[in-house]
Amino acid sequence: MRETHLYLPTYLNVGADFLMPILMIGLAWAGIWFATERQVTQWIAYLRRISAAYRSGHYAIRPQLDNAPAEFKSLGDGMAEMAESIQDRDRKLREALNQKSLLIRETHHRVKNNLQIVMSLLSLQAGQLKDPSAREALTQAQVRINALALVHRILHEIEDQTTIDLKRLLHELAHQITEGMRAETIKVRIEEDMVERDVSGDVAVPLALFVAEALTNIFKYAFAPGQAGVIKLALQPMEGGKLRLTIADNGAGFDESAVQRTGIGSRLIRTFGQQIGGVSSLQSEVGKGTTVTVEFRDPAAAPQPSEEPARNN
Repeated sequence: MRETHLYLPTYLNVGADFLMPILMIGLAWAGIWFATERQVTQWIAYLRRISAAYRSGHYAIRPQLDNAPAEFKSLGDGMAEMAESIQDRDRKLREALNQKSLLIRETHHRVKNNLQIVMSLLSLQAGQLKDPSAREALTQAQVRINALALVHRILHEIEDQTTIDLKRLLHELAHQITEGMRAETIKVRIEEDMVERDVSGDVAVPLALFVAEALTNIFKYAFAPGQAGVIKLALQPMEGGKLRLTIADNGAGFDESAVQRTGIGSRLIRTFGQQIGGVSSLQSEVGKGTTVTVEFRDPAAAPQPSEEPARNN
């Protein structure tokens, strides 16, 4: 018998002894992979997508696990209950926030109306006075109250009652005061150069009163009736995370050394600057106009290192 025919069955048996375990391992691996993919992996991936949707805020999605094993159905039900509770909590928070916003807006509206009533009363009282100084004092009080009413009107109109557009506030306030003084100083115009900044109401109110006080003093003393002039209103950022508000005119000016800064206008300007944590200054020269400035922290700037410990405390 030939050698190849003699040992062929032996070769086949030996080869089968080596290949059968490998084939069995491969089949077992394929079966395990199919069962794992079918019963575990696809449901884990599905629940991961559901959790990603919840993380994005889409709480209305509910897991569909009809064909999943019982363990995954239980986990999906738990996730659905969690999403429903979060959705219900968010709904209650939105309702509470809307109610709060409505109450705040109504408060600003009522304050504005009350301030307008006070202005009307002051106007009626001023019309009955014969003393020019007393009538002028009431008119000045009207201007200050009108500035407060403007702040509350803007806060009533915007959606977010926590901040106010400072550029819009100062623009409308300057236009309002200019219209009120136009009968005497029709040729005076205001040039604006302001950056846009959102500030809180605690900052907006003192700044509005600051600008109202400075502008009314300019209209009263800087220009003679009918005299042409320019008032520059600027709001620009500075180094160190600060803003500078400048109100300058090219009117008559005055001698700083000869005038004592003890009037109510000067005291109010300093007080309003201090209320926002700023520093105010006034410079004037005869024939060259007057400049009033206030420097305060820029709300859009990053906090300074010196401010961090106080904030952390």
